[in-house]
Amino acid sequence: MRLLHPQELESLYLLPAVRRAFAIESLRMGVHQKKIAELLGITPAAVTNYIKSKRATGTKLDESTLKSVEKLSKTAKTPKDVKAGTQKILLDSWKKRQVCSICHNINKTKNSCNECFDFSGRWN
Repeated sequence: MRLLHPQELESLYLLPAVRRAFAIESLRMGVHQKKIAELLGITPAAVTNYIKSKRATGTKLDESTLKSVEKLSKTAKTPKDVKAGTQKILLDSWKKRQVCSICHNINKTKNSCNECFDFSGRWN
């Protein structure tokens, strides 16, 4: 079995989970699916899959990340706003090492996160 790199895990699991949370929160606030798709830069069909729990259901976001997504969905007006906000959320997730828990779960490993990070939080 091939081990996935942390960056692959971010793009395959963490980013879709953030998009799903954004789509669900935006819909709850009354934003139409077509507008959500435009803001996220994805197809309306992908938004439907996020909302109907057919996509990105295996990754649970922590409470602070969900609050950040909620704030983003309330303030973002353009795709550029969403992209910048998503990048901040992903950066914060790296700082909290959420990718590490995804890595351990997906790769079925208990290896130390120090394989990817040194003690200052930077990549090795």
